[in-house]
Amino acid sequence: MLNINITAINQVLTDWNRIIDSHISSISELSSSDKMKQIIDEYNVQKADKEDIGFNLFTIISDTFYRENFHRDIIYEFLNPQGSHKEGNKYLMLFLDMLNISRSLFKDAIVEKEYTIENNRRIDTLITDKTTMKAIIIENKMNNACDMDRQLPDYYNYIRKLEYDIISIVYIPLLNNKVPNTTNWKEFEKTSIKKCFKIVPAFSNNKERNLCDNWLKKCINSSDNIDCISGLRQYVKLIKFLNINNMDNVILEKFYENLKIGENLNTAISIRNMLNELPEYLASRIHNRYMTNHSPFTAFCHYKESIIIFDGFALNREKNSYKLDVECYESGYDLYFRSNRDCPNSEKNIKAIFPNFESLKDFQSEDENDISDLFLHLGFNEEEKVIHIIDTLLKELSMKKLEK
Repeated sequence: MLNINITAINQVLTDWNRIIDSHISSISELSSSDKMKQIIDEYNVQKADKEDIGFNLFTIISDTFYRENFHRDIIYEFLNPQGSHKEGNKYLMLFLDMLNISRSLFKDAIVEKEYTIENNRRIDTLITDKTTMKAIIIENKMNNACDMDRQLPDYYNYIRKLEYDIISIVYIPLLNNKVPNTTNWKEFEKTSIKKCFKIVPAFSNNKERNLCDNWLKKCINSSDNIDCISGLRQYVKLIKFLNINNMDNVILEKFYENLKIGENLNTAISIRNMLNELPEYLASRIHNRYMTNHSPFTAFCHYKESIIIFDGFALNREKNSYKLDVECYESGYDLYFRSNRDCPNSEKNIKAIFPNFESLKDFQSEDENDISDLFLHLGFNEEEKVIHIIDTLLKELSMKKLEK
């Protein structure tokens, strides 16, 4: 007779329960933390905003739009009153409106690109008016180029030596999280530049001022030149496309930094593994419920881990049969009620065969030309509705079979 140490077994069970409780607690702590919630919210917003850019000349010449001067050249062309757009200073004035700068200060504006200063440095775009002696410096960082040492102070000091009053230094990153490198700036430079410095991201989901919403789209609405309208629309799409793709890296960077804290990585891996196993678990719950209670279907099986199949229902004197498939995913359930396609001359309209079925009222055909398949998607939290539909369908099919 075996000598069983009950005390040792109880201790093992106690230790195991403690490990499980600790693991569940760490998962709950990670998933409910404010920082992780913020990262997840940002990730979901970005995924929702993603769209196919469609036909776009800028992406066709993809080796060009990755260059820093690509964006500079486009912005310069529209800002320049002498530009090929033939719209005069219309776009420049709208740019000033975006910056809340009076139009009267730049009635005689000159717009120059790659304006050369000392040490052969070049300002991306310089807007000046010799009548009012006002200036605007534009630095384009849409391709995420690094700031050169003392870049903005050198620009500022040089233009000030020409006796211009610098109304604004416009810094244009692709994302709203990039700021200038102020290493080696003198204190008076930091103070002076701060007074006129404005970050205007190319695009933003946060409703803050940005190039697309507050300038380019207004240029589109005010344009009379159809070629300009088309070009501006495609450019706006390109910026949004680049912005969203780059935001993915920003969000993943936050996620990466968060995973390095404590046991967050191991906890996240456990969550991933459990999510991978979740569809099979959801299917097993349905399988266990109907394993011995699936009549009037004559066949029932748990298929490919996450699919439950009710099969073999046939009406009296009819060769055709019908089946219900329940496919389980981590996001919910897909239910399919189908006719057996192997049966020739079968009725294709399932709802005509099973009229007034309460269980099928929310089902729809995925293809309006083929109504032999009915489909319904239910969310992760709707297991009770899935069970209610299956229970109701089993009852209604049983009653249907008894009809003469």
